[in-house]
Amino acid sequence: MSSGAGVLALHDGHIPARQAGSGTSRLLTLALQHEAAREGGITLIDEIEHGLEPHRLRRLLNVLLTGQRLDEQEQQLEEPTQSSNQTWATTHAAIAIGELQPERLAIVRSEDGNTTIQVPKSALRPLLRKHPEAFLAHKIVVCEGKTELGFCRALDNYWAKSGKSLAYVGAALVDGNGSEAPKTSQYFRVLGYDTALFGDSDTPLNPDRHSLETSGVGVFLWDGQCCIEERMSIDLPWEGFLEMVQMASTIKDSTTVRGAVAALLPSSSRVSNDPSEWRSAGVTEDVLRKAFGRAAHDGGWFKRVDLSEPLGQLVIKHRDAIGMKPLGVGIRTLRNWIFPG
Repeated sequence: MSSGAGVLALHDGHIPARQAGSGTSRLLTLALQHEAAREGGITLIDEIEHGLEPHRLRRLLNVLLTGQRLDEQEQQLEEPTQSSNQTWATTHAAIAIGELQPERLAIVRSEDGNTTIQVPKSALRPLLRKHPEAFLAHKIVVCEGKTELGFCRALDNYWAKSGKSLAYVGAALVDGNGSEAPKTSQYFRVLGYDTALFGDSDTPLNPDRHSLETSGVGVFLWDGQCCIEERMSIDLPWEGFLEMVQMASTIKDSTTVRGAVAALLPSSSRVSNDPSEWRSAGVTEDVLRKAFGRAAHDGGWFKRVDLSEPLGQLVIKHRDAIGMKPLGVGIRTLRNWIFPG
């Protein structure tokens, strides 16, 4: 008798393997290749995450790294055996990057026919765990904290309406975790990423600004040695300032907000329960606004991404009024770095 390709088929119980989903089919193919190459060989996998749920992807990576068999039942019966097989895989999955040790990763770039390969240093292990998606970007904006991160997310949504978006230029936002932000930006720059640091100017940087800029990091800090909350409260029009106060009062409560602001003003000043009357508190408006911004910063009122995104939306709402002020200039400067030309 003669047999063609359609006569013999692999089944899982009563279900033909050809009817399995893409993830199951992929694992089956990898298992066959993995077993066939146990005595030596090279396995090439393009986009290893394709069709796999996160837990399956983690399991697959562990198997390929340790040389174990893909059959879980067999693992229970015998000790894992090491394989001399090499596996090379490409990925667009943050999960895959976060699961591997730095020495298992290679960042490959090809520009004008020149190909370079860089292996992250072991010191970058925390970054791989915390910001794996950033390693898939071309440009990285290291935001000093969650306030800046949420603020930039709001700006990105606004810029997208005019045909520009971080996604279009392969840019990613990273939470720099406060004082760690300068070193984080420098680490990414060493690996060849176009990197910028976006943060406050009220505390010294470590490494300092000169060192960062010398290494190729773009540094974008608010003018006037202030934090983002102070810059906003100073530069927003009075109507926008009152909206910001209302946002803070919703997050906390009006008594807490009023008390925190009053504590930063001279004892002779009077901060009423109605923010619209704060101009009559007995201090200049600039002092009042700066006190509110400092209270918001020190109290951490907006230090969550979901709470700081509305701050960005508030600035966008009043963009015409803040256009030539330091707040507007700072935003445009950052925008021009992300979208040059």
